[in-house]
Amino acid sequence: MSAFSNYMEQAICNWLRGTAMPAAPAALYVGLFNGSPTDTGSGGSEVTTQIRAAGRMAAAFAAPANSEIRNSAVVNFGSAASGTTISHFGVFDAASGGNLLMHGALTDGAMTVGAQTGVSFAANILVLGVSGFSDFLKAAILNWMRGTAMPSPPASIYVGLFNGNPTDAGSAGTEVTTQIRAAGRVLGAFSAPTDGVIRNTAAVDFGKAANASPLSHFGIFDAASAGNFLMPGPLDGGAKTVGAQTAVNWPANSLTLTVE
Repeated sequence: MSAFSNYMEQAICNWLRGTAMPAAPAALYVGLFNGSPTDTGSGGSEVTTQIRAAGRMAAAFAAPANSEIRNSAVVNFGSAASGTTISHFGVFDAASGGNLLMHGALTDGAMTVGAQTGVSFAANILVLGVSGFSDFLKAAILNWMRGTAMPSPPASIYVGLFNGNPTDAGSAGTEVTTQIRAAGRVLGAFSAPTDGVIRNTAAVDFGKAANASPLSHFGIFDAASAGNFLMPGPLDGGAKTVGAQTAVNWPANSLTLTVE
């Protein structure tokens, strides 16, 4: 299971809030760790140069499929220069220094590598997966990692209401926003990110429901109608039926979008 670094969490949260993503990486590099680097990139110990004196290996990744990208060719560190333990890998935007983008544990757990032992990852073994976003946004993030510029950030983001999970495709469930509020989706303003989380800075208020309707999920969009679906989420407390003239709103700080 791979995870975003703090650098990536911050960049994606800020993209949702209207700030362009940094320039896409010119190349991706794989580093080796004894211990998890964690989202900060400062955990564990990077042992890449104990395996390969020249350091991290450049890696090419195939186009996204099923919400993930996989290395399209062998990532070969050669014969270990010295013995060490490897338990995790990290993907960076530079051969040394740079920014940690994603990290993950080795599938078979930590392994002790002896001097002169070959260290390599076969094609399709390194998996970088993304979850919690729409298919549109997952593909955009994964392609950004592969060197394609991110789409322009939303000028504003809007909250819609659903009966049923819209899923990452955004095409499941039923959007019932206009049954609750004839004018449709409500504009949302979100705070600066903290640990990959942004929260609404003011109430997201749909007013009193125009009609009774079942509700179970919300969706985040980049337009007041149509537009691109960005993220789904379940209602706290589960599905409910809202009666006509019942107030529907999220107080400030109660609508949470998480990037991890």
